[in-house]
Amino acid sequence: MSGARITLMAVYVEAVPLLSGTFSMYLYDMHTNSAQITRTNSNQISGNFTALVADLGPTVVTLRLYQVFAGLDIKGSSNLTYVPYFTVGARVAAQGFTYITKIATTYELALMSPMNENSSPLFTGDVRSSSLVITARIGEISFFQLHSVSVRFFSTQTAQTASLDLTTSRNLVFYFFVFLFVIPIVMVALVVKVFKDED
Repeated sequence: MSGARITLMAVYVEAVPLLSGTFSMYLYDMHTNSAQITRTNSNQISGNFTALVADLGPTVVTLRLYQVFAGLDIKGSSNLTYVPYFTVGARVAAQGFTYITKIATTYELALMSPMNENSSPLFTGDVRSSSLVITARIGEISFFQLHSVSVRFFSTQTAQTASLDLTTSRNLVFYFFVFLFVIPIVMVALVVKVFKDED
């Protein structure tokens, strides 16, 4: 965002399980890189890029995200590896796997899931919209074309409740005691009587 300033930076340090004690972290160097932004109104772009952000429009915040599929063509350097992200505002909502470019085709159907989140993209989209972010881990992206995006949500069915009146519940308790106690006792008495009659 143009003119923005960093006013606070928080760092989270986590130890391995069953390890306790005092921990410290030393930060020797920190710097920022300026970003050259290339905008396009098309669904494809050519150049040399380390990250691409495709604005997908307003966010849907009322539903729980399940999966995102993105159909895309991508070309780049021979060692290009990239990770797709689906962001809602500045938050990563779903992350894809690390993909490599293919020799036979440039098309990729990338899967992103909220359960795959383990890193952050170099850039995020507009804070008022959702975005598809493609970040090059190794190499550079030279061509990108977005074909389709499919966002899938969990179904939001309302839980159905069963109403049970007092008479029905009393009958169920009565049948429970009959089948749990009365029938087994009667069966044991009949078996004992049968064996007594044989003697």
